[in-house]
Amino acid sequence: MDKDRFRDETFEYISRYFDNSLSELSERNTGYEGVFRRVDANRFFATIYKDGQDVARATIYMGGILGSGINYIQGQTTTESSLNESLTVDADDQSLYLTSLGMSSFVHARGQKLSQEGAAELLWGLVMQPLQQRSTW
Repeated sequence: MDKDRFRDETFEYISRYFDNSLSELSERNTGYEGVFRRVDANRFFATIYKDGQDVARATIYMGGILGSGINYIQGQTTTESSLNESLTVDADDQSLYLTSLGMSSFVHARGQKLSQEGAAELLWGLVMQPLQQRSTW
């Protein structure tokens, strides 16, 4: 029960983090617009536009093919048959934390004990990766 509650709270934390980060992106960068769209209690979309063209899209959701984790897919989808990254809740004798599968070459956090903030930052970095590769900043 504690792990489920922590996962749910973390998903909500990540959701707020993305909503706020997309708004800040729009405010601080001329020509960019970040759009947050909550699909349901277990899924949201994040889209970044530059001058009206989408340059990054992501889906973050709970559940799916690997069980009860928090998952990331590049692009927007309502399916649960694929993912680019997954975070799972684990525990030691002192605390609950998240671990990354490290499926993306960008992610160097495999095996690290991530806080809610660390998990949100990791997933936000995945969304921002296409923009950084394009050097559109």
